[in-house]
Amino acid sequence: MSIEVPCPNCQSVLKAPDGMAGKKARCKKCQHPFRIPGAATAPVDSVADSEHLSVVTASPFAFDGSAEAPPVSPPPTPSTKVAKSSKPIAAPAEEPDNPFSMPSAISDDDTPPEPKSKSKYRKGDSKADAKADSKIEKSKSKFRQPAATKPNGSGGVKKILMFGVVGLLCAAAGGAGIYFFMLPKEKPAVAAIPTAPAPVLPEKPKDEKKGATTPKKGSAASNEPKASAVAKPEAGGKAKSRVVFTIPRTLDKIPDPAKLAILEKPKDTIPLDYNIDKVKKVIVGGKDGPVAIVIRHTFDGFQGKGGKDTVDRYSLTSGSRVDRTEIESDGLTWPRATDISPNGERLAIDSPANKITIYQLSDKGKKILDGFDPYPDAKGKSPGIAAIYFLDENSIAVVSKEGTVDVFDTNTKAKTVTGKPLPTVPAVPLAENRSVAISPDRKLIAAYAGGVVYEIPTATCEPKVSTTLGNAPMEGLALAIDVSGTRFAVAYKAGQAQGADAVPYTRIAHARLSDPEPKTDEPVNEEFGVPASCAWVSPEAFVMVSLNQVGFLFDADQGGNQIVAGLRPPSPGVFCLYALDRYWCLLGDPADAAKKSILVSTPFPPQEYLPLVTAGKEKPVALQVSAKGIAK
Repeated sequence: MSIEVPCPNCQSVLKAPDGMAGKKARCKKCQHPFRIPGAATAPVDSVADSEHLSVVTASPFAFDGSAEAPPVSPPPTPSTKVAKSSKPIAAPAEEPDNPFSMPSAISDDDTPPEPKSKSKYRKGDSKADAKADSKIEKSKSKFRQPAATKPNGSGGVKKILMFGVVGLLCAAAGGAGIYFFMLPKEKPAVAAIPTAPAPVLPEKPKDEKKGATTPKKGSAASNEPKASAVAKPEAGGKAKSRVVFTIPRTLDKIPDPAKLAILEKPKDTIPLDYNIDKVKKVIVGGKDGPVAIVIRHTFDGFQGKGGKDTVDRYSLTSGSRVDRTEIESDGLTWPRATDISPNGERLAIDSPANKITIYQLSDKGKKILDGFDPYPDAKGKSPGIAAIYFLDENSIAVVSKEGTVDVFDTNTKAKTVTGKPLPTVPAVPLAENRSVAISPDRKLIAAYAGGVVYEIPTATCEPKVSTTLGNAPMEGLALAIDVSGTRFAVAYKAGQAQGADAVPYTRIAHARLSDPEPKTDEPVNEEFGVPASCAWVSPEAFVMVSLNQVGFLFDADQGGNQIVAGLRPPSPGVFCLYALDRYWCLLGDPADAAKKSILVSTPFPPQEYLPLVTAGKEKPVALQVSAKGIAK
């Protein structure tokens, strides 16, 4: 027969042969050596001779062999055990799988030492054990195990140990939670704040504005794209966005003229017997009879009356002056609407104010129309004349400053086509070359008003929306239609839509007529100045000439408004324009600048146009226009 005894260390119920009473044995689960209760039937053996006893039922609180076991009472006799249990406990055939158990085959030499318990109930104190068991038996806890699995009430002590372990774990978890909760929150690394104040320097602190990356207005310190002046924050603290100029700066410095290489020699060189101080207008045209017309102010009059302007007409074939005509200029200021007829013999001009006079220059300045009023029904509220265009020798198209186009017969003074007004009245009056342009074939007029480019056929004079621009558009600065009459280029003033404090800047756009949106629309660096005129020089390029008479060549087929080159005259105070496939400049005569001047024309673009496009991808090429031609 066999007897069941509890392991005093791990509380596992062990099975031992009947003859083992009083002998030393070793728990097969925790390797703890102990003596089996009962009278010894054989001599007392040593620990080294102890036998391994099989486990009948494992203790629910014994996690591994290293855990400390609760104290136990002296084991009962087998008869007492059976009396307390209503059901016999069958020993398992095999040892249950326990990943923390020690191997069952262990030598006597490897026997671990008996663990030292910290409990005051250990070390064989039978009185303390009995007292603890008495208290535990009185407990009504729902966690108490059946007596069949806990001999002599050892489950109560286990329960105390369990509550102690659970309490320690909860205390540890709570302490860790409080620790982490009280830790300071980690801040992003991008906003490092110094822990100590910066040392006070004896010098005066530098102005932060001096270190700003945005160059001052007119500065030529950088060729990189620049932004407009940083706007001040509004009342609510929100700063205005700045405008980034995508077109780079150029022409920071013109090299020594003696070191420049000539790319194109002049086509026309016309000497003038007066200086350029009094020149008000230069017109080049007359497709059937090419001429150049220079209008200058020659007499102020007396008490506001009798003022005169002088018109000099030069033949581009002979290079000499053809005639000179004086015209009235009382109370008139420039710029004024003007045009010449296709044969180059007639001049139409806004004179007197808001009326039209046409001079036959080839007939000693005979007046074909004299003070013709195109708006007789205005009753003193004339809309004003924005542009006058010859459609042929005997008909003109008159564009009002509100954008209405009417066609008149110059012989009969009758209106042959009555135009319709634009859908909205422009906030800024239209002006020739700036917000009004005509196609080279004289069949289409384009008008820019309120951020919209309109097409107005001269046959019907009915406006139609062509292209709408964005970016808070303001007034038009320059406008042109290409030779084919299918594309336009426009420069306009834009402003950030932020109320009265808007920062105005210039944008340049181009598109095909009737396209709802422009192909490109980009801001222009302030070095370009204010565009004053525009002209297409080829199917893929156009020129913008600014008020400071600097011309900029744009390539419209390079994925945007790519600036290819900049053309600067050798000195300020000149006139530059593009007409009849040439770039024209009125220059002061270097030999006698006080009395004479010279009108020079050069083929443009130069023959090295494609190399210019390639070179201009990194930085626009700086060119100079002079009496010797275009040089690089």
